[in-house]
Amino acid sequence: MGKTENMEETDRSLRRWRFVAFTVFMTSSAFFAVADFVFYDVKGWTDGSWILDIVIATIAVAAWCHLDARVNGCLISRRLSIWIVLAALFAVPVYLVQSRGWKGALKVGLGLPFFAVSIWIYDLAWMATESVFERMDWLQ
Repeated sequence: MGKTENMEETDRSLRRWRFVAFTVFMTSSAFFAVADFVFYDVKGWTDGSWILDIVIATIAVAAWCHLDARVNGCLISRRLSIWIVLAALFAVPVYLVQSRGWKGALKVGLGLPFFAVSIWIYDLAWMATESVFERMDWLQ
């Protein structure tokens, strides 16, 4: 395998892992919506769920940013990495501008539509779970 072929394989692998990180971020929204609905009355669930959801989402977003940076041949500074973990809603747009420029970042809405879609997925999964429970007459 030549150097070019090896680089192409690495690029494909990075793109796959970037997609996995994105998928984990989105599907965790649906998972936690269902779990939050099912365990709504369980004492302590809300606090534990909220923390676990944030940890998983943060890891997925940070992983996506670092994989995306490698795909695009960029580096993320340690300071920006910390900000991505602490305040992704503000730091991801900064990363996107740094890695793609303003035009490229604006093409993906500064990443903000992805956060909005994850909220929409959560709400949709919550409503679907509620509908199933109502149809099965499991709500009291």
